Amino acid sequence: KSSIDMKIVESSLDRNFINFEFIDCSLTINGYSLRLSVVYRPPPTKQNGCKTDDFLDREWPMFLSRYATIDKILLFVGDLYFHLDDQNNKDTTRFISALDSCGMQQHVCGPTHVGGHTLDVVITRDNEGIVSDVDVIDPGLSNSSEKWHVIILQ
Repeated sequence: KSSIDMKIVESSLDRNFINFEFIDCSLTINGYSLRLSVVYRPPPTKQNGCKTDDFLDREWPMFLSRYATIDKILLFVGDLYFHLDDQNNKDTTRFISALDSCGMQQHVCGPTHVGGHTLDVVITRDNEGIVSDVDVIDPGLSNSSEKWHVIILQ
């Protein structure tokens, strides 16, 4: 659309993160500017070499800290393969702690996976009001027996 100007700032192709993929875009929509990063962390396996500790201790904090001085509204969306609804899980606690230390918050509170867990994220700075509500719905768009969920910002 002519009212949307999108430029790719950086992606996984430019930076060597082993444990997740991302694309970082600068968006201007009708004169309103923001940075949008879409992130995907595959489930760790021996085949892909992904390790949760490396992601949480090194890569994710390094990724988040790069945005601390950006003078634009930030929006991160994606699938990180954590059970973010399980507040007793040590990985979830470490993930949320990294967000807190960078002044960010995760907005998705409902299940986004057929197993009933919250795996998807919508993250903003904790002082930005770009996200007022997140509804998780299953519109029945999948042809498979597995349910897919869509996150709608309102």
